[in-house]
Amino acid sequence: MDERDLHYLKKETKLNGRYIITSVLGEGGFGITYYGVDDLFGNEVAIKEFFPQGIVTRNNEYTDNVTVTYAKQDEAFLAGKKRFIGEARVMAKFNGDQGIVNVTDFFEANNTAYIVMEYLDGITLKEYLKGNRQIPVDELMGLLAPLLESLDDVHQSGLIHRDISPDNIMVLKDGSVKLMDFGAARDYTEFGEKSLSIVLKPGYAPAEQYQSRGVQGPWTDIYALCATIYKCITGKTPEDSIQRVMEDELKKPSELGVDISPQIEKTLLKGMSIAPKDRYQNLKDLCEDLYKDYMEEEESLEESQKETEVEPAETLEKSSSESQETSKRESETSKESQEIFEEESEALKKEKDSVEDLEKERVQKNSEIFKGDTQPESLKEHNTVEAEQSFEEETKENTKVKMQKEPEGETDSQKNSQDSSKQTQKKRSKKGLLIAVILCFLIAGAGYHFYQKSLEREVPNLVNKSFDSAKAEAAGDDDSLVLVELDQAYSDTVKKGNIISQDIKAGTILKKGDTIRVTVSKGALVTILM
Repeated sequence: MDERDLHYLKKETKLNGRYIITSVLGEGGFGITYYGVDDLFGNEVAIKEFFPQGIVTRNNEYTDNVTVTYAKQDEAFLAGKKRFIGEARVMAKFNGDQGIVNVTDFFEANNTAYIVMEYLDGITLKEYLKGNRQIPVDELMGLLAPLLESLDDVHQSGLIHRDISPDNIMVLKDGSVKLMDFGAARDYTEFGEKSLSIVLKPGYAPAEQYQSRGVQGPWTDIYALCATIYKCITGKTPEDSIQRVMEDELKKPSELGVDISPQIEKTLLKGMSIAPKDRYQNLKDLCEDLYKDYMEEEESLEESQKETEVEPAETLEKSSSESQETSKRESETSKESQEIFEEESEALKKEKDSVEDLEKERVQKNSEIFKGDTQPESLKEHNTVEAEQSFEEETKENTKVKMQKEPEGETDSQKNSQDSSKQTQKKRSKKGLLIAVILCFLIAGAGYHFYQKSLEREVPNLVNKSFDSAKAEAAGDDDSLVLVELDQAYSDTVKKGNIISQDIKAGTILKKGDTIRVTVSKGALVTILM
């Protein structure tokens, strides 16, 4: 923390009896964000202070309190502070959403207000995109999916972000992404035109945000979101919306050499339409078109799997014919068995000649019993019909029971057809949350790969440069590479103090924090002749 910045809270300042300020993380149009520690639980936190630039001031040499610059701004400042706390209260309801920073506390102190959030350990999209590096479209779509789902939840509550841009999206070390700084560009029209140039980010703010009475809504965030996607895939910040109102020269990503499908490009450009009415009015509709290619690919794959699993009609007919043939053979076998049984019975009778009298008596008795059971033909027919009806009813009932339990006689194709139908119904019921069913191929690994790639740095050519300038070039904006003087040597061609050679060749890819060793020139060797 630079102590010369007198409007910052000093290091070790304690807020609300528990949050200790350690350093400044950043500053925006309406606030200062500090890095701190929760003294109660010992965890790292980010603390956002409501500090609208040009409206309030502070000199930390004398006090931690903020002072409104002009008396006429008092009411506007108080209204803004109230809205700041109110928005924090709403945002706290979304704690646990994967794509949004968690709010853990909020309070008033020092004549202003504070929001305490989880500390996000990672880098911003803005940091990654330094040097005009681009992100492949498919990788970005997977990376943003959880964030879009969470943002849709926020919109459903009636709240909008109003400041979506690469520097408000964090990519964490675990590969996840989170949207930060909700309320950093809220509709503080009470502050007048002076604050507009501070708050709005050229290239990302839609035209309605430049208007004092511009109607803002989800379509406002959609413009900024699509502009952010445009920046990520092209490496170029889109023209400011106000300039586009006068003359729209926005180039299509495909015209800039980006590998992008016509569907995604069309969706992106619609989301960046100048007039709010021409844009998507909600995230659901945007995502439905943005991820349409992936959804169709998934559905096509499911349809292909379904076709391979369905048994051809010919096979089913063949199976039915075979079943009938089997029944026929079983019937013939039963008939043959009956004939054999009758032949054996006849043979048995012939063998019983010695007991003919007894046999006659037995036959006589059997005959009498048979006569006693004899029924009229009409009654026999009636009972036969009843039996057939009873059999049919029993068969139907058994069929119902079997279907309720498990259709043993069902073919695999019928089971697959029913399962497929259930899956289709489930999918349709989730149409309102399309992001939740985006192809998993991207979400799992894209973020981690993205973060790891951001830690890489290409070694520059340092030869013939002064040690100080080479050291600054190697370090870059984020102290990525360290320059160390390995040796000194005389040189007739390299000026004293400049670098003769480097131990790692220019163009080599190193990780952040790696060291380059160089040999520095001592100048030309002077020979003194005696």
